[in-house]
Amino acid sequence: VRSNSFNSDEHTEFMQSYLRILSNRARKWEKLTRRSGYSKLDRSAKLKRYIRKGVPGAHRKEVWMEVSGANKLRREEPDLYTTMLAADLDPVVLGQIRTDMPRTFPNNVFFDTTNPNSMQKPLLNILKAFANNNPNIGYCQGLNYIAGLLLLVTKNEDSAFWLLKVMMESILPDYYSANMSGLLTDVKVLSEIARRDVPVLAGHIDALQVPWALIASKWFICLYSEVLPLETVLRIWDCLFNEGSKVLFRVALAILKLNEKNFLAKREFTDLMEEFKRYLTSAEVGSCHTFIEKVFQLTPTLTRARIEKLRHELGRQVRDEQLERDRRKNN
Repeated sequence: VRSNSFNSDEHTEFMQSYLRILSNRARKWEKLTRRSGYSKLDRSAKLKRYIRKGVPGAHRKEVWMEVSGANKLRREEPDLYTTMLAADLDPVVLGQIRTDMPRTFPNNVFFDTTNPNSMQKPLLNILKAFANNNPNIGYCQGLNYIAGLLLLVTKNEDSAFWLLKVMMESILPDYYSANMSGLLTDVKVLSEIARRDVPVLAGHIDALQVPWALIASKWFICLYSEVLPLETVLRIWDCLFNEGSKVLFRVALAILKLNEKNFLAKREFTDLMEEFKRYLTSAEVGSCHTFIEKVFQLTPTLTRARIEKLRHELGRQVRDEQLERDRRKNN
């Protein structure tokens, strides 16, 4: 459901060029999968290049399931989803999930309760099964958006459940724990990377005393699904399932670099936050194909080793800060 501010001319112009790209990519993916099938996709430089250039919608479910490892896990426990769905869930957790149902993509027709084919019930099922399978997480705000988008892509509860499971347990460990230590650590990791790679802007943000958590927590907690245009999010997730969480940092760095001049021009806390909000819905970010190209052109290669080293170092700070907060609360 498009708002009154939706620019139809801008969207039409974008789609005219993007449809040609989609058609070209679809032919290449048809050729690739016809020759080897999805189960034989190997983690080659060619596959990474293909995925960075976009996975066509017709192939997205199968490609995500394969490159993420979700298919392999499902083959080991084929009945896990139905078993977890049938199990009783803590009423408190179930209540939390039900509360968030109307908040999930409220402007998307597929989640409209008046739609007879609304996806709200399937989404509830996925979140219920996931909470039963992961009692340490249960349910956390943000999971509804992630599971909802997985359902929109896969149109299949079982597949969406397994992709959600892989995300939470392998790609983003501790993002959704009770204290969100993984999320808080990654926000610190981003701020550290930014101070090295965009030092002037990072210094400006620090000088205005804008907390990095205020800027990036929502980006990471919903994996951009609530803050960026949908097609751009899908292109990010293509890379996320194949390359892991380092993609989240490269997208964040690209946002900082691409609009650095305008961010630096803001001299007040609130003006800077408004500029972030404006840019995240801008035509530049909405032009998903060129935006993703710029993400990988303009940002430095981030190795897993570098990120894990920073996570180890800064994770200690997060734990110390949490312990100090607990100490103050108890005194």
